[in-house]
Amino acid sequence: MQLLFTITTKTKILCLASKLVLIKSKNKKENKNKRLIKFKKITLFKTRKEILSKNKKKIGFIITVFLKKALSNIKDWVNSPTTKDNINSIIQKISFIQNIDPNNFDDIKKIESDLISYFEKNSDFKSINYWAEIIKNYFKKNNRLKDLQDFERFMGLKRPIYGPSP
Repeated sequence: MQLLFTITTKTKILCLASKLVLIKSKNKKENKNKRLIKFKKITLFKTRKEILSKNKKKIGFIITVFLKKALSNIKDWVNSPTTKDNINSIIQKISFIQNIDPNNFDDIKKIESDLISYFEKNSDFKSINYWAEIIKNYFKKNNRLKDLQDFERFMGLKRPIYGPSP
């Protein structure tokens, strides 16, 4: 009986030991899987960040295309030579940005900072009122009174939202 007890005890101990080994091995696999999942999450996060960063650059590029087109139209409406020259300068700086290789971030940053400093020097450009007056003058000049009324109504509703650009 004692031998049987010893054998069963040893078997139980071996079973327990093997279970512990299995549990440890399972824990190691789980830890490895957790590390792998964490690594994948970090990689995915970095990839998302890179995609967002690239998308921001693309969006910024698209916005400058629309801005250039709008400024080209506005330039044709304006009578003041000073305003035309200012708009031409902005269009020229945007054209520089568009002609640069999109992967050449240093040159793009330099030209963008030049454009921003140009806006800083001419604080009128940062005011929505400056651009609104140009549009109003265009509507008046071309007898588009309905468009002028609609635009003034629109600006009246949006005026609290719009302020000077940063």
